[in-house]
Amino acid sequence: MNIFMITLPIITLLIFGGILYYKNSNNYLESSLTIPNDLTIYNFAECYKNLPAITDSCKNTDAYNQVATIFNNLTSAQSDKPNTACVNYNQYFQTAFASQPLNQNNYFADCYLNDQALAIAKSNQCFYDKYFAPFYLQCTRSSASSSSSSTSDSNKPKNSLSTVTFTQYAQYLQTLQYDLQPCQISDAYYNTVSQFTDLTYPDSSKVLSEFKNYYSYLKFAHSDDLINKNNYYQSCFLSSKIQSIVQSNDCFNTYYYKPIYTTCLGN
Repeated sequence: MNIFMITLPIITLLIFGGILYYKNSNNYLESSLTIPNDLTIYNFAECYKNLPAITDSCKNTDAYNQVATIFNNLTSAQSDKPNTACVNYNQYFQTAFASQPLNQNNYFADCYLNDQALAIAKSNQCFYDKYFAPFYLQCTRSSASSSSSSTSDSNKPKNSLSTVTFTQYAQYLQTLQYDLQPCQISDAYYNTVSQFTDLTYPDSSKVLSEFKNYYSYLKFAHSDDLINKNNYYQSCFLSSKIQSIVQSNDCFNTYYYKPIYTTCLGN
């Protein structure tokens, strides 16, 4: 299995799930629709991707499909007349990190748990019990503390750069806690970002030759391969030229570069 490209905005975490199944009463869930502030996008995805598929024949009825279509038209940002709250949530989600709150600015709740969405979901018992409740009620009640607090330490690579695999690296990236800092919206910060990406991104016309070697390795690497094979990674992201750019802006170095390129590799 070839390795996937690793990026911090973890949008792919939310495409793991399928059609969902619910086995308990929903009354106690609906009685309190407040989503915990510490529930992250990662927690939400971990919950729903593990729910079994619906096996009840009621999901194949016209009534079920009709309600599903109406619900999708209301909540999907790609529909002709989407709910404004859903557009806001979609825009947030497109650039969000897995460690960020699911219900940032109440976007998620305003989109999927508003009175109109609930009324549509309840208009078909099968849709409500088998799809809506497990996805939008059960999985927004999971405690974030039990899963996120323990994963950071357990997933962080314990060894040196020479022994870290792509899998270890990706696992730790998913645990990063990201909060936008005031210094990250300054011109100086963006200038450093521009210099860094010019030399490190594969599509850049200024990309360093060392990175071309590294990206060529990525095309054939497997998830259990070493990230620093043949010193590829170190000669790229830890080189003196890159260090000089990174260290020119303390904000970039502290809040972006170090967490992603050094700390998560055990350095």
